[in-house]
Amino acid sequence: MPYKDKELHKMKCKEYKLLHKDELKRKRIFNRDKLTTYMREYYKTHKEEAEYYREKHKLEMSIYQKEHYKNHKTEKSKYNKEHYKECKDRINNTNKRYYNNHKQEAFERVLKRKRNIVIVEHVSRVKLQEMYDNKCVFCGQDLDNKFHTDHLLPVSRYAGIGQKCPHSYGNCAPTCPTCNLEKHDKTPLEFIWEKELVK
Repeated sequence: MPYKDKELHKMKCKEYKLLHKDELKRKRIFNRDKLTTYMREYYKTHKEEAEYYREKHKLEMSIYQKEHYKNHKTEKSKYNKEHYKECKDRINNTNKRYYNNHKQEAFERVLKRKRNIVIVEHVSRVKLQEMYDNKCVFCGQDLDNKFHTDHLLPVSRYAGIGQKCPHSYGNCAPTCPTCNLEKHDKTPLEFIWEKELVK
């Protein structure tokens, strides 16, 4: 029988989840394949409802996800690393399969990105490292050979005002992969401000 008071029902659910957190986690892990299959089947039969819900609650979901990530950043990072170690082959196979089924989209994304960049000068990775003393421009940690070259003012921001992003020493800087992926399409000031807020 459904609850008449929805808020009371939500509160009771939260209490139950807190009290049985470990037990529920074990059940999720044990039934992971069944849950995944169920969710996929449910999405197929309720696709329109699911998309309507996502669109309607887009902002709330985005705020919740950001807050959740801020509050559980260390745990999330640890879980992702452990999950990748356990399921490395499966994840790589899924990524390859997705790429093979969406080659044209991936190719178009690369072309679009290249069209929005103007090469002002050749940017040498070695020279870039020397300019910044082999340190990430944002967090200051020492870099290895897998460092990222970041456009300080992002390509998407220039595209938004109908201009091309300059690829030059003035707009490129070496960053660690973590900072570059977290920065995404933010300006340096926006990114630093966000990092300070998280602290």
